Amino acid sequence: MEEVFSSSLKTLRVALQTILQLTLLESVCYYLGFAVLKIGSFGRLPSKAYVESKRHHVSYVGLFSILFSLLIVAVVNGVQR
Repeated sequence: MEEVFSSSLKTLRVALQTILQLTLLESVCYYLGFAVLKIGSFGRLPSKAYVESKRHHVSYVGLFSILFSLLIVAVVNGVQR
């Protein structure tokens, strides 16, 4: 009985951790992507209709911005393969 309870709690913890990580990552990437698109398009994009229909595209822009920034930092610091 104790093993079942222990494994159930572990499964619940992993599920909550995954949901929390995905939610935080999505919100951070979305707002960063929104800012990058607004600055890059001089305020034209993303429009309200675009944001409502393709929210994940804006998040991808934020994710790529983070990855690109990390790549630049690695290159400047001389990190090699």
